[in-house]
Amino acid sequence: MSPRLLRPFAAAVILAGFAAAAPRASAEFVTLKYEGATSNPSITSNLYANAPAGPFYWTENNLPPNTSFPPPTATFCIELNAKTPAQILPQKGDNVIFDVKSLSADPAIGATKATYITELYGKYYDTAWDSASFKGSAASTSFQIALWELVYDGSNKANTTSLDDGAFYIPGMTFTQKDTAQTWLNGLTGNASSFYTKFAGKELVALIAPGGVGAKSQDEIQDQITMRPIGTVPGPGGLVLAGHEHGEERPLTDAYDVGGVRAAWRGRSGRKQGRTGSEQPDHRGNDRAA
Repeated sequence: MSPRLLRPFAAAVILAGFAAAAPRASAEFVTLKYEGATSNPSITSNLYANAPAGPFYWTENNLPPNTSFPPPTATFCIELNAKTPAQILPQKGDNVIFDVKSLSADPAIGATKATYITELYGKYYDTAWDSASFKGSAASTSFQIALWELVYDGSNKANTTSLDDGAFYIPGMTFTQKDTAQTWLNGLTGNASSFYTKFAGKELVALIAPGGVGAKSQDEIQDQITMRPIGTVPGPGGLVLAGHEHGEERPLTDAYDVGGVRAAWRGRSGRKQGRTGSEQPDHRGNDRAA
């Protein structure tokens, strides 16, 4: 074989090797049917008046079924946006397509907040809340308040443990659920080991709406967080779309293609965003990649 013919052949082999070694972008979506909430009282904060408090209940509604979301799927809210369009819960019986991300891959949370949220779950989450027969409790209301505080104020600001000021706060009064949430927040240290001991084989994921291509009608649905079994989710043609492989976390990428169409998404400010462009702050005070 002549050197001139060998060069393109060698280049092709090298490029093929790089292509085989390159990580493949992955994405996971899940369709959940909203089943309702508990009798927990609503919470009024500086961000949202009369916001329903979790847990909320959903039923996976995909074909083939996504076994990573066993029924019922219990969630807590991680988005309070009263700006136009306001973020709300769906009507009971409505389907919502969510984009599923690890907490650290959610632009509104990131790695540091994810650690503290995971610690909150490890220390205070009660598996009784997973049951659709659960009617609500002061503790689950406190949990929702503490979760909102961590999502909006995080762990790297001076007001992190204060429910009386910051990006998220409950103005004007004190009550038992708020006091309990404050005590829990004050005790967090950034050590999430309790979660992995208490909930071995489980993971926390963010459910971001809208998910998928062309889901403009879902712009007003609040994002959620849930705990689910660790596992891989088979996609079309056997493509692994999400989850963990051989016990190793594989964070979902923010950019993806579905059927050759680049997916668009809504930023947390409520505005529809493409996946290209500069980083802009969202309404939770975080930098996100648009």
